Amino acid sequence: MKSRVLIVDDDPELLRSVGDSLRDDFEIVAASSGAVGLQILASSAPFSVIVTDMQMPQMDGLRFIAAARKLAPEASYVMLTGDHNGQSAVAAINEGRVFRLLLKPFDMLSIRGSINAARRQFESSQADKELLNKTCAGAISLMCDLLEAQQPSLCLALQGLDTTIDAIRTAAGIAERREYALAARLALVGCASLDEDEVLRFLRGSICDTEWRKVLRRSTEIGGRMIRRMPSLKLLGAMIERCDETDGLHSSNNPTSDDAIIQVGGTLLSIGVCWQMLLAQSVDPSDAVKEMHKRFSALPTQYDTLFIDWPIDSTRTRGIEISLDEVATGMVLQKDVCTQHGDILLRCGRRMTESLIDKLRYRHETSGDLRPIFVVDTCPMAAVN
Repeated sequence: MKSRVLIVDDDPELLRSVGDSLRDDFEIVAASSGAVGLQILASSAPFSVIVTDMQMPQMDGLRFIAAARKLAPEASYVMLTGDHNGQSAVAAINEGRVFRLLLKPFDMLSIRGSINAARRQFESSQADKELLNKTCAGAISLMCDLLEAQQPSLCLALQGLDTTIDAIRTAAGIAERREYALAARLALVGCASLDEDEVLRFLRGSICDTEWRKVLRRSTEIGGRMIRRMPSLKLLGAMIERCDETDGLHSSNNPTSDDAIIQVGGTLLSIGVCWQMLLAQSVDPSDAVKEMHKRFSALPTQYDTLFIDWPIDSTRTRGIEISLDEVATGMVLQKDVCTQHGDILLRCGRRMTESLIDKLRYRHETSGDLRPIFVVDTCPMAAVN
């Protein structure tokens, strides 16, 4: 696939000649002014390279680049200029942060070389970003696996936290952000460092109790510090650290600054965790709403309906017995998996993976002493009763 290149210049002859010369190697799109270039960026597929003239009427190259970066922040920028006294070069580097400056008049070999170099810079930047994203994704999965291995009961209680936070966010009229979804996954990763008594207090205590909030605060402080060590997740780490520093959802305005995103994300997380724990404890919905208002003094009553009408089938779980052959990846153990002698092989709350299933099959084939296996079955309240 050819790289897409946008060329912005008020000289129609230059646009024609550059387009004719480079069209075999690149997908060239021409714009006769900065305003037209911005319209194209706003309504077109992304560009790898953006080339702009420095001297243009109405909107010069620097003003165009400043506006274009908001629409195409990852593109590589090349500046054309007929100013040979060096002022354009200084401005292009200091203000425009362009990848390359090309002096007019130029030959087609020069502009082809500049665009090729800019394309390679763009592709290298994208490759680095993809590698960073994969590294972060791997780190996030590792932290989630660590928490699930250390605190399976807590993970079981927080199943569905991402759905809970998304429902609260939607009801509040807050725009979706990747950080909110990641916060739901990593909210209590710090609980991996808690002792058994602390986890039990968290699972069984009231969200309004001082001791319960101490456990939450300790967990989020530890987890936030862990996550902030990764540069690309500093915002997420700060959001998790702010999880318990709120008394309700004050505004439905969509945040834009980092501080506002951290505040809103921490609030969503705090409300979501508290509601999820009430669901896990099977608290009656009307009583649960009362506890939420006791915990969050500024929680608007407009969310009462959301909580009261929460789908019953997402708040109750029961265990069902299945054969080893029926165990599949993604299932969650509702009881410990034990041998006939009572030795525990897998703790309840573990989510089954291929390796864990292979472990059970090997045990069954070599010893044949497994007790019945129970996994979590989400069902309506009527089925539980």
